[in-house]
Amino acid sequence: MKRYKVRYVAKGYAQLPGIDFTKTTAPTAHLESFCSLLHLAVTLQWDVQHFDIKMAFLHSILPDDKTAYMEQPPSFEVPGKETWVMHLMKSIYGMHQASHHWNKTFHKAIEDLGFSCVPCEWCIYSCHTPSGTVIFCIHVDDIFSIANPPEENTHFRDELKSLWDISDLGPAKFGLGIAIKCGTNTISLSQTAFIDCVIECFGQTDAHPVDTPMVSSLQLR
Repeated sequence: MKRYKVRYVAKGYAQLPGIDFTKTTAPTAHLESFCSLLHLAVTLQWDVQHFDIKMAFLHSILPDDKTAYMEQPPSFEVPGKETWVMHLMKSIYGMHQASHHWNKTFHKAIEDLGFSCVPCEWCIYSCHTPSGTVIFCIHVDDIFSIANPPEENTHFRDELKSLWDISDLGPAKFGLGIAIKCGTNTISLSQTAFIDCVIECFGQTDAHPVDTPMVSSLQLR
């Protein structure tokens, strides 16, 4: 089914460091952390779920001391106020600081739910209660959550829904360019889709695969 999406973005290329923005850093999950989370889930037979926060950057509130203005979208100006500019209350896509403020907004909200991040990995959070345990990994707006018992993942999903509009993608099957296949006491990860994308990008879709990536008859000295 085809969908159409419209998104109004800021002219980030026109922003000036120190004037329009200062901090732009935001943590992202390490691949090793992502794999460790899945390994833990399959070893302990925990439930694995995938959630996506819709329009994540639009939920981050700009601090009072970070004033930002923006021109009105062409052809959508308010009649009689065509020369006016908009005072942004939240960050939007295209702004250099958008990911930074979204991460701060998410971190505060998730801490209020009782979660705490791992000191050595700012994108892994955990919450331990008498009813069970939830551990999740976040990469920008993608959340991969493992829980025991499974009902804890359902409760976590409902908490996320109370904060933001999310997509419940069910058991984790694909994320960060990696296909995930869970079996009995096993879990398989594949980057075939990513490899195919790279091959197509470099125009090598018609190339012939070989076992040895060099001339087999070459004599090395």
